[in-house]
Amino acid sequence: MNEKFAAEIVYMKYRSIYMRKNLSALSIGTEIEIPKFSKFILTELIELAKEKMMKEDIVTRVPNGTYVVGDLHGSIVDLLMILKHTKGPGYRKIVFLGDYVDRGDFSIEVITLLLALYVLFPKDIFLIRGNHEFRSVNLKYGFYQQIMDDYPNCASIYESFNDLFNYMPIAAIIGETTLCVHGGISTNFGSISSLEKIPRPIVDFSNPIICDVMWSDPTDRSSIYLENPRGKGQLFGCIALHNFLMKNQILRIMRGHQCVMNGVDTIMNSSCYTIFSSSNYCDQQTNSCGIVKITEEGEVLQYYFDPVRRLTKNMANFTNVELTSSSMSVPLVRLVLPKPLVALCFSMKSPTRISSDRRNFGKLSPSKQLKMFSSTKTTTTGSLAVPIIPQLRIS
Repeated sequence: MNEKFAAEIVYMKYRSIYMRKNLSALSIGTEIEIPKFSKFILTELIELAKEKMMKEDIVTRVPNGTYVVGDLHGSIVDLLMILKHTKGPGYRKIVFLGDYVDRGDFSIEVITLLLALYVLFPKDIFLIRGNHEFRSVNLKYGFYQQIMDDYPNCASIYESFNDLFNYMPIAAIIGETTLCVHGGISTNFGSISSLEKIPRPIVDFSNPIICDVMWSDPTDRSSIYLENPRGKGQLFGCIALHNFLMKNQILRIMRGHQCVMNGVDTIMNSSCYTIFSSSNYCDQQTNSCGIVKITEEGEVLQYYFDPVRRLTKNMANFTNVELTSSSMSVPLVRLVLPKPLVALCFSMKSPTRISSDRRNFGKLSPSKQLKMFSSTKTTTTGSLAVPIIPQLRIS
């Protein structure tokens, strides 16, 4: 069995949604069911993603030609529409600025899809940590309760997610000119090198650099630094930011952390971008979803999407994707192929290949399983049908 099977199942389920030709935001969760994955799939995915994150630098480097996405806060509809616009990994590189969970009803779905993309497309998908990827925050603002509602008596899933968050990169540098963090800078965080020296796991906000990177905000009330009304982090002004950029030899910072009505807000002579990608935030704002692209040449482009209806769990339709450790011998193709393609699994391509195909089928990734049955052998009497995988269950 391919070790990335859990990521591939999640990816193929969601890709079939966001790659639809005429996808409408209103159809997601209504005509188009949202996949709900078994505990086994989630735990396998989390473990694989954690292993990868533990090997990553705390500050990750990304080339130009990259999109930047702000806070999503459990908005699976916004995420799928963003992937539709960008065509997703394999076509584009994307940096996500944190705050994937809490506030919205689909925190589990958002982080699950992002982790699957992160595992399968390590050169295209970059995840950095937000303040809501800390246990002390997401215990209170929705993520914990969503897991308890969807997976009763499975607190271990919640703890596993937070264990993974403790290893998540804290920042990204795009093209050597743009620093991506969740919150901002402070008197404690004066150089990128100081951030690179912090060991992981990072379980709380006790390190002042980590705390400020997560919680700080820009201000026009002072040109230097002020106390932050949030009670954590600092407010930084234009001179403070200018000095930081000069010291670190970069041009700008891109950050999330604050809801901005247009989706993207640019201040301080275009040296500070705030990006917020969860539209109609908390169903109380009419803010747009915004994303940014840094082109290969280093130009910054802004994209805005109209607010989408705030989908709630009790409004949505779901489809269960079940896979447990006891069913590992069942071919994964039944989980990812539409019914018309499942029928092709019983169409024989070549009599001499039956035994070989059956013997090796379970070793293939879902995408290769699908490819195996994408054509049939036509004879003078039509397609010869032989059950290559008789234990297949169509669901």
